[in-house]
Amino acid sequence: MAKTIKHSEFVLIGGGIMSATLAILLFEKFPGKKITVLEKLPKMAEESSEAWNNAGTGHAGNCELNYTPEKKGEIDISKAIDISEQFNDTLEFWENCADKGYIKNLSKCINKVPHLSFVEGKKNVAYLEKRWKALKERPHFKDMLFSKDIDKIKEWIPLMMQGRSEKEALAATYFENGYDVNFGEVADQLFRFLGKQPNVKLINNSNVYNLQKTDNKRWLVSVKGQNVGKHWKIVSNYVFIGAGGGALPLLEKSDIKEARGYGGFPISGLWLRCTNPEIIEQHQAKVYGKAKKGSPPMSVPHMDTRMINGRKELLFGPFAGFTTKFL
Repeated sequence: MAKTIKHSEFVLIGGGIMSATLAILLFEKFPGKKITVLEKLPKMAEESSEAWNNAGTGHAGNCELNYTPEKKGEIDISKAIDISEQFNDTLEFWENCADKGYIKNLSKCINKVPHLSFVEGKKNVAYLEKRWKALKERPHFKDMLFSKDIDKIKEWIPLMMQGRSEKEALAATYFENGYDVNFGEVADQLFRFLGKQPNVKLINNSNVYNLQKTDNKRWLVSVKGQNVGKHWKIVSNYVFIGAGGGALPLLEKSDIKEARGYGGFPISGLWLRCTNPEIIEQHQAKVYGKAKKGSPPMSVPHMDTRMINGRKELLFGPFAGFTTKFL
């Protein structure tokens, strides 16, 4: 039996970037309405949003080749354009949050890092050139550069070009104004602001284990406090599930029709982290390769410059890992 039943107009499950963003929007749109964020870990933004658990790329269609498939000899750039517009809207939103004081230090959240696509083999070189010609006609991509010249590519990515044959068919595109994003830092700063507001409650160490609709069309959220084992419930008019891997079982418990038919496979992305400062300094870019035909986008190799907690880092991956939980 629950010892306590609380009430909140909005309940957001999961303390990551999605809940932080939605909480800010609700805070502005519905001033004074009670907002409750529930997170099972001791701190907010420690799982999927945490800097070491994602690539940190400001995805804007600059370098991600899976956004621009070739169909019947033509490059479909529609998704890259949509993604670019969405990222630029997000960038404007973060800048607006900084102007309003929701984000105190934007330079800890986002940093400019060039975005490159890199391919090998004549067929892929021809594809990349065709992609560049299609994209550079659009305003967001007009500054993108393309080269098949080995010396020029060495200027862009010297570390990656070490030991390569001059006879290899290689090509790259270069977009100077790409971004590295620390999503965990964005979420953390937003939550720091929200935690000071009288109508916002951030509750850690609390695991949501059930979700059901009440007779009066509200939601009853069942929670277990991990520290003390205390069970309690919270009633809400609106519930958002931003719980990463915890979303699927909670959607099933909600019994809404939109949740039916979803499933997942517990594959995670693992990264190699370079700890040699001399090597880290030889690379200054986010470089995306091209997945083999029929392979999932997750198999695209990355070599990523990151800015994490004020330090320049270098990651390579992803490698597929098997996990008992989704990130």
